[in-house]
Amino acid sequence: MRTFISWVFLVALVATADASFAADVNSPVGTWRLISWQVIVDNGPPQDVFGSQPRGFLILTKEGRLIVLTTAESRKRGMSDQSYGCRFVTTDRTIVISGDTNPTQTTIDTCHGCDVLIHEAHPPAWIATRPPTFQRFAAKYHTTTAQLADLAKQAKPRLLIIYHYPIAPEDVFADMSVRYDGEFVVGRDLDIY
Repeated sequence: MRTFISWVFLVALVATADASFAADVNSPVGTWRLISWQVIVDNGPPQDVFGSQPRGFLILTKEGRLIVLTTAESRKRGMSDQSYGCRFVTTDRTIVISGDTNPTQTTIDTCHGCDVLIHEAHPPAWIATRPPTFQRFAAKYHTTTAQLADLAKQAKPRLLIIYHYPIAPEDVFADMSVRYDGEFVVGRDLDIY
């Protein structure tokens, strides 16, 4: 089941950083330990999507970057049909981030012309070199570059950022280039778009 989060509310944070992390002790810049993360989906009741006691951190850098590291209490990586995605609406853009998943109509509908779509992809030729057990796993829990190209053609993001790829970024770019004419990049850690 795919859940997209329309609004994310960080209900409470406890600072684990000391003043050395921030220029001003009243600044939100620093590393914060999550003690709660509730979301509201389609005006429904608040949900503890990452459990009642999520383990993770929210990191705000002085350059304005936001990084969230968290794990769900009950989700075993790769062994769940749940994959979460987020839709962030800011003053200047709409960003949709998809978790590990195969292509879904929900992703297309949630993006629908968004400014940025961040989605994982694995080239089909690479998957074909893997053991049969991984190929079955990938078919259920991952998106190929061919599938992502089809999805992006329907979702129409202004910029597609590919992440969570298993081979060299240049090879992913080359594979996607023959499949998708839209604007895209192969993301790398700490890139800014």
